[in-house]
Formats: sequence, C-alpha cells, structure tokens
Amino acid sequence: MAYEFIQVNIASSKIGALLMTQPYYDTVWASSLQNHALIYANKVITDSIGWTKISCSFVADSAYEYLATGNFFVDSLV
Repeated sequence: MAYEFIQVNIASSKIGALLMTQPYYDTVWASSLQNHALIYANKVITDSIGWTKISCSFVADSAYEYLATGNFFVDSLV
C-alpha cells in the first residue's frame, strides 16, 4: 500500500503563552481567553529549522500553576 503525503503550510502571528490558575479543559472557557496572552509574537515566525526566542519578564499577580501555549486572539487580530 502506497501513501501519499500532502504538505500543508499553516502560519499565524500572535503565537504565545498564557499562565493560568486553573487547568484548561473545554472550548467554552476558550471564549473568555481571546485577545490576551502573557507574551506573544506579533509577527509570523517563518524559521522552520531553528528556534525563535520570545521573552518577557513579569510579576505574578496570582498563584499560577498552568501554562498554555497557542494563539489566544480572534482571527481579525491575527
């Protein structure tokens, strides 16, 4: 049996990280996360071989236990 692989290139700006005090389980809660992230890249990261450093410093205002990575912005802002 031969398999055919199709390459799909998908890119997004605003990939980032969000600290949370509760675990992230369902998509209903996702609507409250939109348009906010602790840190994010404002541009599309195009390097597919190396690493791209995105950094910040912050003072914790809660007892964070969880880290989520992804895009937390609505499509019109990406």
